[in-house]
Amino acid sequence: MYDIYNSYLMAPCSIPMDKMLAIYRNMMDELDDKDEEAYVFYRDILQASLDYARLRSRWNLMGQKERLESDPERTRKHNRVILSINMLARYLVQRGKKAAWRQALGDENRDPSVRKAIGDYACFLVFLQCLDAR
Repeated sequence: MYDIYNSYLMAPCSIPMDKMLAIYRNMMDELDDKDEEAYVFYRDILQASLDYARLRSRWNLMGQKERLESDPERTRKHNRVILSINMLARYLVQRGKKAAWRQALGDENRDPSVRKAIGDYACFLVFLQCLDAR
């Protein structure tokens, strides 16, 4: 049987689901219900994540030519996810929060392979939004 999740866990920079959930909870704990600006940043993360996940979820269904054509767009969408995550983290730090959830995701500038983990987290956020919309 093909076990996608266990194969994923063997890959470099993978984040187990329980850790993703802990990162998510930490992020949500730092959002103040009365801080509309923080929620604007959070919604930006969700929108960027949805746009990225929409393309990434089709990746294995694409042929080589379509992948080559879509790769620059995928990179742009991935960069937008990272930027939106960084913007919320910076905003929260300016408000006296720790934003430890951002450190838990890793630093893509020090280790470029962390980009994959951040992309995984973006897809996890979309998964949670899908559950919430049920």
